[in-house]
Amino acid sequence: GPRGVLGQGCSLGAHASVGPDVLLGPNCVVSHGATLAGNIVLGEDCEVGAQTMMRGPLTSGRNTAFFPHCTIGTATRHLGAGCHGRIEIGSHCIVESHVNIFHPTGFKDAKGGVRQSCTRLGDRVYVMPYSNIGHDVVVEENAEIAANLAGYVRVMRGAKLANGCTVHQFSTIGACAFLAMG
Repeated sequence: GPRGVLGQGCSLGAHASVGPDVLLGPNCVVSHGATLAGNIVLGEDCEVGAQTMMRGPLTSGRNTAFFPHCTIGTATRHLGAGCHGRIEIGSHCIVESHVNIFHPTGFKDAKGGVRQSCTRLGDRVYVMPYSNIGHDVVVEENAEIAANLAGYVRVMRGAKLANGCTVHQFSTIGACAFLAMG
């Protein structure tokens, strides 16, 4: 198949690195020093900020902005975990500076096997600076996150998590909920 496809009107900043398995939609901007490696697909009009690191497997919808110094696709080494799945990010999302989004570690079964999973942000999600989105987290559409989300957290549509919130693993935050500052 095609290797390293850049859509019409794409722009790459100085010292940007785009790997051979990356597909950029039309009019994407990859800023100075950003690195995109592995199987990555970015939709039309996406922006990747300076010094941002993205590691696939990862897909993003159209018109999503990743501000400078983000790490998207971090693999946790906790308890020997590895990447077992992909990251999916919706359209019209904003991921502010210094945000970490972790690859899924998958779901363990009783026999020691691992089932593939997904770390997912829905459409129109706003992730504020210095937030951490843990492995296997699902954030539904229209949510706003300024928090540290541990693994396997689910944030339902329209929820807002204020600065400094920490959400324990396997927790669910209800639709349109508001968590105050921690």
